[in-house]
Amino acid sequence: MTSYKSMRSVCAALIFAYVALSCAAFYLGDLLFRSLAVIVGCVVFILMIWWAPKRNIIVLSSFWAVICLVAAINMVWSDHRSLFLVLIFFSCLGVSWAAFEFQLTKYLYEYVFIMFLALTFFLVFLFGYGYKEFNVFLEGSSRNVYSALMLASAVGYVLSVIYRGEKPALFLIVLFVMLSYPLYGRSAIFFSVVLLFSVLFFYYRKTLFFCLFCFVLFLVFSYIYFDGQIDGYARGTNFEAGLESERFDMLADYFKGLDVNGVFFGGDFTVYPSIEARGGNPHNAFLRLHGYWGVGISILLFLFFVSQILAVQDKRAMIAFISFLILARSFFDIVYLFNLFDYLFFPAILYFFYRPYYVGNADVSRIGVGRDSNFSWGKQ
Repeated sequence: MTSYKSMRSVCAALIFAYVALSCAAFYLGDLLFRSLAVIVGCVVFILMIWWAPKRNIIVLSSFWAVICLVAAINMVWSDHRSLFLVLIFFSCLGVSWAAFEFQLTKYLYEYVFIMFLALTFFLVFLFGYGYKEFNVFLEGSSRNVYSALMLASAVGYVLSVIYRGEKPALFLIVLFVMLSYPLYGRSAIFFSVVLLFSVLFFYYRKTLFFCLFCFVLFLVFSYIYFDGQIDGYARGTNFEAGLESERFDMLADYFKGLDVNGVFFGGDFTVYPSIEARGGNPHNAFLRLHGYWGVGISILLFLFFVSQILAVQDKRAMIAFISFLILARSFFDIVYLFNLFDYLFFPAILYFFYRPYYVGNADVSRIGVGRDSNFSWGKQ
């Protein structure tokens, strides 16, 4: 039988390789690095399946049987993307599962967030990066993708410190909000501010009203003294457009064109002019999942809902809120559900699976909940 220490070392090496390959995949826009990352992640998943009790194999196999079937049906028109998305899910699940089982979240979640902040700070203040530069920083991806990855790293950081029985460092979250502004994106700014106030509400409630007061003063001061600049910023970030977006046009176009077969097996994006005109990108993760997996998406939505209920039941309201935050952000882009860095927020949206690591009987920063609690997934 493989020892815990040996298994931990093997998985640690693999998941760090996964993160490095994922960074290269986004930065270079290279399918080779993306494919290698998925392969490494799937290897970790297979190792974790072998490490876990057999009952988990049955549960996971049953869960994905329907989705894999529908994904295979849509494999031709989606150019194999529907099936590749399943593999990405498995790889992210394997990586995050191993990180929690072997207590590696501090390295895989918290340090990734800190490195993301350091990189963004470096680019903004030393190289003068703005929204134009961030639009071309990631090969083939816009600043919206960069901001989404930064948000994922931020929520991953929060999930990790909760797991370790600590509270998020307010300074890091405030810095995250400040660094979201140069990205000039509505979603980047909005969701970063929402995350900040959720952290204040759940962990720094005594300072919440003071921070709200300071925030209102800042807005009033900015409006009075920087009215012209604010107008320019609103135009640059598209805030003056409000909620109007081409995304809603594509959503309406897609559902108007669905027939009974499309409802159950998904719709072909190539037949919708509004989506095809944008390179087949529906700019909505849920829309993409339905197009690729059809009715299979209902299984995921059910699990997302169950996870939120369980998180609230376990008095992990912050985790439930993070899940809602990520799912809301997924409505505006396809960088989430599923992509290489989704492992960062899997513990929230799939809390039902990670629940054993959060519902422990001792200080999780010193005891491996995955091994010592009554909810253990791993070998005893």
